[in-house]
Amino acid sequence: MKTSDLDQQFAQEVDSNSYILRLERNSKDLAQMRNKLNSYLCEPKTYTLFERFETLCSQVERLTHANMEIQLSLKKHKRLMKKQVQRVTEQLSEFQKLEKNVSDYMSGARNC
Repeated sequence: MKTSDLDQQFAQEVDSNSYILRLERNSKDLAQMRNKLNSYLCEPKTYTLFERFETLCSQVERLTHANMEIQLSLKKHKRLMKKQVQRVTEQLSEFQKLEKNVSDYMSGARNC
C-alpha cells in the first residue's frame, strides 16, 4: 500500500470512530429524552397531547434502535462507505428534529 492509501484508510477509520462517538452521545441523549417524557411533569392532559406523547415515544424508540444498528455496522466495518455516512447524517438530522419536537411538547404539556 502506498502512503496516501494508508493516510486515506486512517482518515476513514478516524471518521468512523468520531461517528460512533457521536451516535453513542445521541443514545445517551435519547435515554434522557425518554426519561423526560416519562416524568410526571410531561403527562399529557388532553387527547391531542396524548397523541403527540405516543408519537414522540415511538420516535425515541425507533431512533434508539436505529442508533444501535448503525453503531454496530460502523464497528463491524472499519472503512466507511458512502451509504453509512448518509445513514449517520440522516440519523443525526432526525435526532435534531425529534429533540425540537420533544422540547415543543414539553413546553405545551407544562402550560396545560
